[in-house]
Amino acid sequence: MGTCYLGGIRVLSTIQQNNGQMADPLAGIKYALTVPGRLLIPSSIGVPAYWCASALSPWFVWVAGILVLGSLLTLALWRKPKWEPRFVVLGAAIIYLGYALPYVARAGLVKQGRWTESQLICQFGSRYHVLPLIGMAAVLAATLSGWRLIRRCDDRSGIPALVATLFGLALMALQSREIADHWSYNLRYPDQKATMSALDHVRRIACQEGISQTQLLRIVTPAIRPWNASVLNDCPSAFPLMKLVDAPQQVTRPRTDEEARALLQARLTLQERIALGSGACASINPMRPGDDTHTVAVARRLELERACEDRPGFYRSEGVPGLVKCEFDRSTDARFLILPGLQTSQELDIFLRDGQGRWRPGQFVRWLPSPRSDKNAVIDLSTMIHLWGEPITQIAVQFTRPGEIALEGPPRLLR
Repeated sequence: MGTCYLGGIRVLSTIQQNNGQMADPLAGIKYALTVPGRLLIPSSIGVPAYWCASALSPWFVWVAGILVLGSLLTLALWRKPKWEPRFVVLGAAIIYLGYALPYVARAGLVKQGRWTESQLICQFGSRYHVLPLIGMAAVLAATLSGWRLIRRCDDRSGIPALVATLFGLALMALQSREIADHWSYNLRYPDQKATMSALDHVRRIACQEGISQTQLLRIVTPAIRPWNASVLNDCPSAFPLMKLVDAPQQVTRPRTDEEARALLQARLTLQERIALGSGACASINPMRPGDDTHTVAVARRLELERACEDRPGFYRSEGVPGLVKCEFDRSTDARFLILPGLQTSQELDIFLRDGQGRWRPGQFVRWLPSPRSDKNAVIDLSTMIHLWGEPITQIAVQFTRPGEIALEGPPRLLR
């Protein structure tokens, strides 16, 4: 909680917000009693966890859970054992309390259809097994310590480490399919290396040319990634990628935003700018055109793909991804892209086509759901680092999920 406070996260309010309607005490207790026999023990001896978490018959799940619970009670109540019963009791308490706490608070997700049972007990809830694994280690330590062979191994300092290494390698080989099929998305994101390399290049440019971090935050729109999306909800102030740049806080000779933008555009490659700007969230801090701006191009609708116009200005998509494609007269000096009166409760992706007629899927702009439906959706092109100097000839508004959007008029380009 202290770390969250220093990071600017109000942890208690976040917990209350995230846990709304998720609790289900009865289902949580059921999982706490059955998961040790269904998943914890089998996967610990090499049975793939994804198989244990698949749909199994209820009688098998309950029988396995009761067998493990009965075994732990027997070990704890056995009179004159060779092991230490208190460690068995401690381990069992860690196992069942460690499961009861998260499952009681999260089991409602399965009933609501937001998670499957497999996601709750394995895929998304893998962290729930950390404490129970420690509890199982306590039980094993208590029971195995009574074996003469184990005591002999303890007298030789190298043997336990060798046995543990061989056992760990064997388990890793047995679980290799699960690692490759189910967890690879956590181990490597295709864009992460390129993004971090580009951010380091920005740091060097900022230090050499006297560009402050405040200015970087002002001229480059935050971009969403799979690995930083959760920060947007918990700590929006830490969300922008430019927060990761160790740029000067103050400079002796400040540059104008136009100068700083021109320096970055000249020193960064197009691929680096795409790595920094792809998925830019234009709706986070939209700019408003001034009174001196004027329209330079009005879009003409080209076609609809997997979408239809229910009535004038109201577009619906039943499939994903639905597209509304529009065309502009060629313009290289537009400052704003306007979607008049955009009304939507879903995210939109906006793709652009360059002057050579090529769609650039890596250079899209994202519009997050906004409660301000009475305002125009304004995309400030001067803060889209991946679009600097790129002519806009066509755009495609893409639905992220089935639903409807409403526009009061055709998109426009302003300067």
